[in-house]
Amino acid sequence: MKNLTNILSTKTLSNDLLKKLDTCSFKTLSFDFISIQPIPFVKDEILNSSTHWIITSKNTIKLLLTNYKPNELQHINFYCVGDKTAKIIVDNNLKLVTIALSSAQLANKLVQNDAIKNYTFICGEMRRNELERILKNRKIQLNEYIIYSTTLSPNEIKQPLDGILFFSPSAIQSYLLKNSITTETLFCIGNTTATEAKKYSTNIIIADSQTIESVVESVKKHYT
Repeated sequence: MKNLTNILSTKTLSNDLLKKLDTCSFKTLSFDFISIQPIPFVKDEILNSSTHWIITSKNTIKLLLTNYKPNELQHINFYCVGDKTAKIIVDNNLKLVTIALSSAQLANKLVQNDAIKNYTFICGEMRRNELERILKNRKIQLNEYIIYSTTLSPNEIKQPLDGILFFSPSAIQSYLLKNSITTETLFCIGNTTATEAKKYSTNIIIADSQTIESVVESVKKHYT
């Protein structure tokens, strides 16, 4: 009998995605290793800060749309990271100006436009600092608003693993609180997550696009 390939997703997968991995050669564990908690903010303060908003995660845009109606944001120019984030912006008929694969890539795109000197960066408390550093080095004003916190929720995994799916740097940090990374293949949703993973392994595969579905496809492609 063929040995099972043991896979862990550090984000709970939908039943449809689990079915995609549900073959005779896969055994998939699926847990949330982080949780998101909204932080209250003053709506008018953010609205009046700038008409150019930087969004680097879909958690941010989802929370914004629970506080603002789309018609309140029609005048905002959005600059974002990731396909899923961009899709939410476009699906709500909001103005998407620029999309990038990472915060650093987005920042490097923004500094090419010398006409804009004032951006609003809306984010979570565990965001990376590349974007702030690049923009501030070019004397661009950045109004920063933190609207959610990320709580690490580690689970101890006792069985050996062949592959681990990571969807954020904080998920890697959470995993390592109760586990270690040795010879497992690490499947990462994007370059930012992969940068964190490279601190602990060289056995890394980055999904073709920054979606959960693409990470799952990369697992199937690697093992089949």
